[in-house]
Amino acid sequence: MRDTCLRDIQLRLKTVRGHLMAVERMIASQHACSSVLPQVFAIQRALDEVTTTLIEEYTEDCLAMLAAPGGRTEFEQAIRSLRDIYQAAGRVKARRVPTTGDAEIDIGPRRIR
Repeated sequence: MRDTCLRDIQLRLKTVRGHLMAVERMIASQHACSSVLPQVFAIQRALDEVTTTLIEEYTEDCLAMLAAPGGRTEFEQAIRSLRDIYQAAGRVKARRVPTTGDAEIDIGPRRIR
């Protein structure tokens, strides 16, 4: 993982931690839901950004594998691993597993061609 990416993720997670602590205090103080929910949504957006950044890094690594000699097999294994991660998180439903020679790889709502 690149240093800039690592710093970005660490900063976002620090922000999430701060928001989460604020939400805990707000709930303990019985703030109105209309005050708490925007903070919860901010936490979700920040975590989505972390997820997106990690996926982008993973994708770059996968593409580098694909470019290497014999990289197609490693690439397919990496895509399967990513699919397993997404399935464990409940983000995508099980779909076909790619095989060598596929023109595209279906990883949920997006396709890699």
